[in-house]
Amino acid sequence: LQAADDLPLLRVVVIQVHGAEDTAGDASNSKNGNSVGDDTDNGTDSTDNTNTTENTDTNDTKGPTELPSDKMADSSGWVWKLQGTEGDYVLTFAYEGEGDAPKLEIPDAFVESIHETLVKDDMQSAITTLILPDGVTKVGKNAFTNLPALKQVSLPASLEEMGESVFDSSAALTDVTIKEGSALKKIGAGCFSGCTAMTTLDLSGTQIESIPDNLCSGCENLTTVKLPSTVNTISASAFSNCPNLQSVNLQDTQITTVPANMFAGCTKLSSVAFPATLTSIGESAFSGCTGLTSADFSAAAGLTSIDKNAFANSGLTSVTLPDALNSIGDNAFAGCPNLQSASLPALVYYSSTGTLGAGVFSNCPAMAEVTYRPVDGRSFQTAGKNFYLPENTFQGDTAL
Repeated sequence: LQAADDLPLLRVVVIQVHGAEDTAGDASNSKNGNSVGDDTDNGTDSTDNTNTTENTDTNDTKGPTELPSDKMADSSGWVWKLQGTEGDYVLTFAYEGEGDAPKLEIPDAFVESIHETLVKDDMQSAITTLILPDGVTKVGKNAFTNLPALKQVSLPASLEEMGESVFDSSAALTDVTIKEGSALKKIGAGCFSGCTAMTTLDLSGTQIESIPDNLCSGCENLTTVKLPSTVNTISASAFSNCPNLQSVNLQDTQITTVPANMFAGCTKLSSVAFPATLTSIGESAFSGCTGLTSADFSAAAGLTSIDKNAFANSGLTSVTLPDALNSIGDNAFAGCPNLQSASLPALVYYSSTGTLGAGVFSNCPAMAEVTYRPVDGRSFQTAGKNFYLPENTFQGDTAL
């Protein structure tokens, strides 16, 4: 115990047992292969050192835990820290340099990269809160994956970009707070995918223009999503398989396309209103939305295309499609057991101007009325030889 080199070694033992104060140097010594009981340099009897460790283990002292901290890789004055009590840790970042804090970009797979520095195996699995201060501008892909206990996340106004799968499969995550005046413009695919406890995602205060694929796919308890008016693009499966999702404000966006599988399997989505900018709806976009009783196309006067299976097996009770529509894919409204009426432009039935797929309204047993509206002087009655009705259009519609 007389050799100065032994002191940090003993402190590592204390951290392992009780989570007492640590430093980056202590963790570094531990990773360099030093351990209590190593008598190479000091000649101390290894048995005595072992007894010291055992005595430390019997200490019942409890209280706030000072946990490992370390400088960020760029040595810019930024550090990361863990604070809290046993089993309930807060991961935060702070600037400890001189002058104004420089911008900080958190690297890819950050948590994975610091795993060894955490010293205790259970620290990573017990991080419940993440705080990112002003000055953080980017979070790399997979930065905070594998944090199964993470419940709360605070994102600063300075944050501009989030990579792919940043919080992927954070099953306990319930609260995501984005500070007012957010500069967030870019968010990566699958960023919140598999966050099964999250109930609300409010992006309305951000400047995001593009919603990536699988942003919240598989978020089983997600009920509400709020998008900013700056959104003009949404990618496939963005909110698929969110069975409790009830509300998404598409009408406030500038999107031109509802992509494939966007809401597939969202069984509690009850209504949807489309923006004036909409021109197309992708394959299976609302497939299996059994709670969807209303789809409001009134503002979407420029909608020209609905792809196959777009509303198949949904809960729609009636549908009025806009005059500009000239293409409906196979089985677009097939298997809707509650669909009673449909109104659509005669244009889709003209072989020279429209495309109507097979089985569009098939297996809709409650369908009792279909109205074909005249468009540009063309009607169902005047179509003549130009009119065509694809196979199985109304197959199984026993009430028609």
